[in-house]
Amino acid sequence: MDEKMIEFDPNKNPTQNAYKKLSKKDRGIMDEFEKYCLISANTSRSKKIKSNAIRFLSMTKKDISKINLEDLRNFLRILKQSDFSDYYKNDVKGFIQRFLKWKFEDWSKRFNAFDDIKYNSDAQRQKKIKPEDILTIEDVSKLIKQEPSIFWKCFIVCQYQCSLRTLEVRSLRWDMLDTEDPEVYFLTIKSKKNKNGAEKERISPPLSSEYIYFLNELKKEQEENKIKSPFIFPSKTSPNIYISSGTVSKWFNRLTKRVLGKPVKNYLLRHSFGEHLHQLVRKKQLSKENAILMMGHSEKMFDKTYSHTDKAEFKKLLKKQVLSVDYIAPEKKHKLELEIEELKKNSISKEDVLKIVQQALKRTAKGIKN
Repeated sequence: MDEKMIEFDPNKNPTQNAYKKLSKKDRGIMDEFEKYCLISANTSRSKKIKSNAIRFLSMTKKDISKINLEDLRNFLRILKQSDFSDYYKNDVKGFIQRFLKWKFEDWSKRFNAFDDIKYNSDAQRQKKIKPEDILTIEDVSKLIKQEPSIFWKCFIVCQYQCSLRTLEVRSLRWDMLDTEDPEVYFLTIKSKKNKNGAEKERISPPLSSEYIYFLNELKKEQEENKIKSPFIFPSKTSPNIYISSGTVSKWFNRLTKRVLGKPVKNYLLRHSFGEHLHQLVRKKQLSKENAILMMGHSEKMFDKTYSHTDKAEFKKLLKKQVLSVDYIAPEKKHKLELEIEELKKNSISKEDVLKIVQQALKRTAKGIKN
């Protein structure tokens, strides 16, 4: 077993190099495993699962039929010591477990029912997104204005305004665009980003006329250049495939460094709009149900993943919403004021803040009823 975790750079595709080093027999097994994964996962995720199976097999340096519990334990030990985020480590463990369970009928006995695979239930991505990381509407406007290419202007617009994951925006097709109303466009997004791997549809937040203009200009540009592609953002090398993640990452990194003075990952566009939706929900300007539908998440994940509000702003909003209620008696209002002041001193969690506020409102409602 290699003592160092093999790291694959998706932009250089070294997975293919590792694949070529496998025996003909093992390459065949990997191909069959990828086909199996396609039953429940999309093409991109199936390749990712296969890539991790190749990583595991390459590190064990053994005939696949001889892999045992000790090999799995060694791999888990090395994975734990790696620089991967806890979030990605969870993914890797799941991929390897899936591969071994598919390959070995005696997996329960051979690998001790996978009792050694422990998942981190509170795993976060490598870099936790802080409130100051979130892009403001002004930041996004600057990026659109400073980007000279209509192609990339549209990419920013679609990922931000439609709140899309990077793969979703890369793989957008023209037939997903609802242009029935010339003043407002919608996108119908299909995704398997859920625990069951089932394809689900959702409607994106609407695109207003100022953004529709960019899409129409891009369509016109592609027609003038005789680019015939089903994709809104086709690859520069082939119109039959969509733009690669590596190309997108490099472009956005350069753009944000030039315009904002710091390199930024483009997935922050989705997180930034997600935070915008959170603000609308908190201000009672949008129902949480509609926000969740547009983001394509469960309520739990919507709150956990896309809420990046600064605590000071959160307290400010609570004071405005709670202390301005007309029917609260002066003595109860004073009590709430003291509780909020206490929150400032102790800097307790948002959950505790909500609990205190909810309890206070319940007491108030009960008093009115009586």
